[in-house]
Amino acid sequence: MVWKLIGSATVGPTDKEVTIGPIEVPPQDGLEVWVQQTSPVSSCWKFSYGLLWAENINGRFLGTIKVYGHPEGEAYRLGTGLSASLRTGVLKFSPRLWNLRWFKVSGERWSLDFWADLPDDLPNDRYRSPGFERPDGFSIPVIRVGNFGRLRF
Repeated sequence: MVWKLIGSATVGPTDKEVTIGPIEVPPQDGLEVWVQQTSPVSSCWKFSYGLLWAENINGRFLGTIKVYGHPEGEAYRLGTGLSASLRTGVLKFSPRLWNLRWFKVSGERWSLDFWADLPDDLPNDRYRSPGFERPDGFSIPVIRVGNFGRLRF
């Protein structure tokens, strides 16, 4: 797994929902996302947060989490313990402002970067499989050998 920049978002008081970028979710246990504030720290954004989710044709398939913007960044996990039937989708963010009137008066914008720990640890020419199977889809039989946990294919 490797951290990849999914996208950035700059939101203001009138923004309802922002699409961050496309993602590919690992087969099990959800997705880990790193959120980092890139705009200067101000009193307006100090207590603000946003809702983050992954969406595809099945809806919000990993649930929705509350995230905060910190200049040093913070990791969050979407869909802990869940598996995705369709592993591709888009990451979306919806800001929740602490005091809407202050934001409208100040005109400040909130900028965030979104990184995800995505399954990209193999070279592009390698086949990825969630189990023991060949690239053509046929399963590979596994036979236990001895008492030491060795496997024979």
